[in-house]
Amino acid sequence: MEEDKTVLKRITCNRWGYVLVYDIYGEKINELSGQITYKKYLEIESRSMKGITVFDGLEHYRCISCELKKNEDEATC
Repeated sequence: MEEDKTVLKRITCNRWGYVLVYDIYGEKINELSGQITYKKYLEIESRSMKGITVFDGLEHYRCISCELKKNEDEATC
């Protein structure tokens, strides 16, 4: 089964790094929802579209994403 690659409509992130992700049809995307990981972050970024995707808790998402990226960069050094 091929993974759905629809554009994301809404991402909600709390300060503990838990995300809920919905596509443009209003369907929850279970494989991207839950505790955010670097892999999920990359997929969310690739499927987000300016003017369509709305972030709730953007400040939390950005802080956690920066930390994930920093940890990934350190692991590859």
